[in-house]
Amino acid sequence: MKRILDFSEFINEGFVGTHSSFIFVPVDRNFKSIDKNLSISDTKFPSELLGTGGIAGYVLVPCTVETSQFIDGRDFRAGSIPEDIKGSISYTKNTDQDGFTVINSPEKSSSGMLTGKASIFSEIPGFGQNLCIYFKSGNALILEMLMKKQGWDEVVVKNIKKKIGNGFDTNKALQFSFFGGMNFQLETIKKLFAASSEDIGLKFVNPKEMQEPEFDVTQELLDLFNQKPGDFVALNFSEGVFDKISNLAKERGTENVAQTIDNLGDLKSAGFFED
Repeated sequence: MKRILDFSEFINEGFVGTHSSFIFVPVDRNFKSIDKNLSISDTKFPSELLGTGGIAGYVLVPCTVETSQFIDGRDFRAGSIPEDIKGSISYTKNTDQDGFTVINSPEKSSSGMLTGKASIFSEIPGFGQNLCIYFKSGNALILEMLMKKQGWDEVVVKNIKKKIGNGFDTNKALQFSFFGGMNFQLETIKKLFAASSEDIGLKFVNPKEMQEPEFDVTQELLDLFNQKPGDFVALNFSEGVFDKISNLAKERGTENVAQTIDNLGDLKSAGFFED
C-alpha cells in the first residue's frame, strides 16, 4: 500500500487559496472619515454614496490580517509580478494623489518616522493602525465597478471567517478568493488598481489591455453621466476621464445635451463642485 502524503505535502497554496477583503471608508480633504459611526455602520460603497457632499476620496482598508499582510508585502509594493504591470505605489501626499496611507498614526510620524517616508495619515476612528490605499472618489467608484464586474462579493465583516484586522461586525466589504495562488492574487489586484487610477503609480505595459471587457467600465460611466450628470461631475477622477465620458455623451446625445455638458464642464473648471 502506498504511503498517504502527510498534511504539509498535500495542502499547498494553490489548494487552500488566498483571500482579499477590503472596506471602502469615505474621507474628506483632511483624510478624516466622513462616517462618524463606523462601529454600527454598514460602510456603504462609492456607488451608494453618490451625491454625498464632502467626500474627497476613499481609503481602501484591509479588513483581515491576511489582506493587510498581502498589500504590505515586497512583491505587491515594488515587485516584478505581474510582468505586464510596471511601476510601484507611493505614499500619498494629498487628496489629489492616489497611494498608500496609514490609519490613525501619531502626528509626529508624518515626518516619516513610521514609514520611512513623509506621508499623510488617515483618521478612521476605531480601526487599528494599518497600511491602506487611498483612491480619489471617482477612481474608487471605478475600482468598485471593476471588482464587482470580476466577481468580488459583498460581505459583512461578522461573516468573514478569517481573523479581523480592521472593521466592525456591521461593516460591508468586497471580498475575493484566489485559488490560483499568490501570483494570481498579485496580478489581479495590481491590474485592478492600474485600470482604476492613472495616479496610483501602476501602468499596463500594453495599454490596449485596459480596453478588454474585464477592465473597461466606459459604458457604466456613460450611463451614470447620462442619469446623474451632477453627481458624475462632482466625482474626483484621474485626469481625462471626465473629458472622455462627456465627449462620448456629446457624440451620442442631442444639441441640448451637448450644451448641458459644456455648462457642467465650465462649472467644474471653476471649482463649483469642490467642497
